[in-house]
Amino acid sequence: MNGFSGKLKETLLDWKTVVPVAAASLLSFGWQLFRSNVGIDDMIRERYRNGGLFSQGRFTGPFIRYPLGLFKIFPLLELIYAILFITAAALLLIIAFDKASKGGLSKGVLTFFACAFISYPLINELFVYKGSNLNSGVGYFLTAILLLMTSGIRIGKNSGAEDPEGISEKGRKKNKFLTVLRISGAVLVSMAIVSLYEAFAAVYLVLASLYVFTEIVFSEKKPLKGSGVPDNTHFVKKFFILVLPAFAGIIIEFAVGTLLTKLIDFGITVPPGSNIALPTSLSAGYFVDMFYSIFRKLFLAGLWYFPIGLFVMCLGAGLVLFIAVGAAKKRGSVILCAAGTLAGLFGISILTGGAVKYRTCLSFAPFVAFVMALLVYYACRGSKPKALKVLTAVCATFMVAVQVVNLNIYFCNNDLRWEEEKAVLVDCCEKLSSGEYSIGEKPVIFIGEYTLSDDIMSRKFVRADDPLYKAVKSAAVAAGFRLETTDCNETYVLAANQADFGSVISWGIDDRFSCNEELLLVIKYLGYEFIPGTMERYEELSANKEAYPAINETGLATELDDCIVVRFK
Repeated sequence: MNGFSGKLKETLLDWKTVVPVAAASLLSFGWQLFRSNVGIDDMIRERYRNGGLFSQGRFTGPFIRYPLGLFKIFPLLELIYAILFITAAALLLIIAFDKASKGGLSKGVLTFFACAFISYPLINELFVYKGSNLNSGVGYFLTAILLLMTSGIRIGKNSGAEDPEGISEKGRKKNKFLTVLRISGAVLVSMAIVSLYEAFAAVYLVLASLYVFTEIVFSEKKPLKGSGVPDNTHFVKKFFILVLPAFAGIIIEFAVGTLLTKLIDFGITVPPGSNIALPTSLSAGYFVDMFYSIFRKLFLAGLWYFPIGLFVMCLGAGLVLFIAVGAAKKRGSVILCAAGTLAGLFGISILTGGAVKYRTCLSFAPFVAFVMALLVYYACRGSKPKALKVLTAVCATFMVAVQVVNLNIYFCNNDLRWEEEKAVLVDCCEKLSSGEYSIGEKPVIFIGEYTLSDDIMSRKFVRADDPLYKAVKSAAVAAGFRLETTDCNETYVLAANQADFGSVISWGIDDRFSCNEELLLVIKYLGYEFIPGTMERYEELSANKEAYPAINETGLATELDDCIVVRFK
């Protein structure tokens, strides 16, 4: 721990590292400090805190939020915590990869890695959700902690398993105790990570694989005695030392979580919208749909959305790096690192049968940042011309700036979405409160769904008449492939990003657990309050929704004997 404490102190006191990383955090997420809007699930968070997360087996989330409950007094405090945690995660990863490279990666390269990681938009868009921003920051922080813990585990002479000269019996016992402590701690932290959000297991697998790969990059060519073949066993052992404690933690967490949710009634059941579980069948159609979903969301969309395009480019560059390093170092163990990285990036897609938003992309940020940082390292290594090094630094800074801009554009678009829906809801509530309807005597039941305006939709989706899309579709048809990319309707065919600022009105109407509860909470937030209806009546009215006028088109609601029906279209 002395070594870690020293490295941590050194990193925190290095203004050339801390200032750029802190600036990247503030520029990436500072927009959130000055905005006030409502997104999906933002108003219903009490449902999740008061039993919902426990019923899912996600025990870490409530235990994080209750000690940090001051956000109820000062709402921005939760976001500040989230930013601090993701910044701390980036600084810890600097320490981890500095250790893996034995100081071979300069502070400048590692600082670029941290800034690229923090600002990578594809997953950090989760910060639009008030319930997810803290989970994201804490999750990355705990994952970095886990990597540092497992990378300190030594099985061999340093753990006391052998008797090297110069180490006393007391020293051997101390080393054994530290090894047991690190393994036990790693198991507990991995349990907390998976219980917080399942996909952080994939994040850790990617980080562990890249950590061992970094060790290979900076390893010396030491052949086995009497052989010209380099020793790969060290890196294979290292990989499993990093992975096995985390794997044990995942198994224990799953078993304990399953048992507790079976034995204890937490008062509410809130299943995850897209749970990570083994598929019930592995038909040919399952794999076809899975690969098509991955291609459509994580490759094709990259033609329109920079973060996805950057991810695709890094996949190709990463493959080249794995092959080149393995050949140059004669280390076949890079195959294990490559397999672990790919499993972390795409394993959840395989389990869920498609590229699931949020979960799939959690591991992309550290992967993209690592590949780009390694490319910067090779571009500046050795006696390269100073002009090339300066150009590389300018390009690296520009890349981070582009990511920050993309992320803030996303936040801005989400704000525009909220302003539109807020205006629609206020207009609707004013009409209902005008005295024409028996508000206060009868429940108000909302049905249908709200279609966002073309201006908002075009900020998220690719249109069918987009020239590039039409060219790609024509090429696919000519090659014998059927390019079915409809994500929304015939006009908007492909989601250009992987997060979601979908309609709060539609989400609140189609509440899975109660009649319009989420929408009524949004309406209450806007200063209005209506009597809620029942799920049975909601389902009856929804089955014949076309019979009622759309209030956002006609300005009319329908008053029945037992309720007031408000339809959106």
